[in-house]
Amino acid sequence: MTAVYRHEVPVDDGWHELHTGQILHVASRHIDTVEVWALSDDPTFRKFRVFGTGQPDVTGTYVGTAIVPGGALVWHLFEWTPSVITVKVCDLRRGDVITTNNGPDWPYGAEVDHVRQLGSEYGNVWDRNGHTLIERIPLDATVKVRRS
Repeated sequence: MTAVYRHEVPVDDGWHELHTGQILHVASRHIDTVEVWALSDDPTFRKFRVFGTGQPDVTGTYVGTAIVPGGALVWHLFEWTPSVITVKVCDLRRGDVITTNNGPDWPYGAEVDHVRQLGSEYGNVWDRNGHTLIERIPLDATVKVRRS
């Protein structure tokens, strides 16, 4: 059964996690909060942040704009979008998701747990279940990952 739920995102320069589905509407009834109405079907954990008009360093994907009562302030809601970066194998971190596709055996979309060095030049990349994702890869090789 699908329902519409209301969520609040504080205006405080921080990212806030909501468990929500498709965003339907963004508004503001209070000066320090942006409200979000969303469907309850297929909810996922997502991070949101409020930026003010003219605020520098806006990041994320635009969701909607809310005008506070009286129109004195205008807030803009953005959803956090993970960045894809290129890193050396030796710099992989727990939680990195591999987005490089170097052939049918490459673990595209797999989440990294750790890298175990094999001597000084090579290593194996492991997942959280103890499975080897990549065997005997040079530690200075580069891979593209989505990093939270």
